[in-house]
Amino acid sequence: MPFSNDSDEKLFSALKQDDERALQAIIARYWEGMYKMATNTLDDLLLCEDIVQDIFIKIWNNRTTLDFSHSLRAYLFASTRYEIYRQLKRQYLQQNRFEPEELTDIERYNPHNLLEYKELLRHVEDIVDTLPARCREVYLLSREQHLAHKDIAERLNLSTKTVENQLTIALRRIRNGIGKVLFLLFF
Repeated sequence: MPFSNDSDEKLFSALKQDDERALQAIIARYWEGMYKMATNTLDDLLLCEDIVQDIFIKIWNNRTTLDFSHSLRAYLFASTRYEIYRQLKRQYLQQNRFEPEELTDIERYNPHNLLEYKELLRHVEDIVDTLPARCREVYLLSREQHLAHKDIAERLNLSTKTVENQLTIALRRIRNGIGKVLFLLFF
């Protein structure tokens, strides 16, 4: 496949020049990780597929105006996270019987808004930097390298249970740390 070994920067450059093959290479590279992220939170597999597909459609439709100052990978996974949060919010509102007209003043978060995206990304990075060394190492192996708990345990010479505990600690701290930021973004 063309572009399969190229850097994200080269793929993004080709994408901006309307090269559909670059989009196909990006999808081949990131689809599975984004889908797994969505399925770890949401039970509806078709909804998870739709979320990931919609992100790639938005990227294609906005390819000439997008700018990935951090990284394409970070942008894609942040977009996935925001779509998951949006779905969870939608489900929560439906369960609590809010009517759409009651929500007219709520501004939906748009992951293409670079300032908000940068701020949230910076906030998450700051929280990750404050994690204890082992906890941070486990988190980064899990979330950035997409290693399974068993693989992380083998690599770090830990038990699988320890890896799970470290991830739980990391995710709890991140969730608590960004809770206020997400509240401001969604409400």
